[in-house]
Amino acid sequence: MINVSADLVKITQLFFNGLILLSDDNMPPNQKIVISQNLDKIRELLLTLLENTNFQDTS
Repeated sequence: MINVSADLVKITQLFFNGLILLSDDNMPPNQKIVISQNLDKIRELLLTLLENTNFQDTS
């Protein structure tokens, strides 16, 4: 069984860390392209995880 909450947090952190890297003006353009491509993959993973998750109220 996967811990969806932990996975969502980790993947979301990766996504925002990538956005921070993209905002670095000292980052070479070719690295920005690779980061952007990886962000697309992370976004797709997040969307798939959210679509396939059955959120239940545990309160």
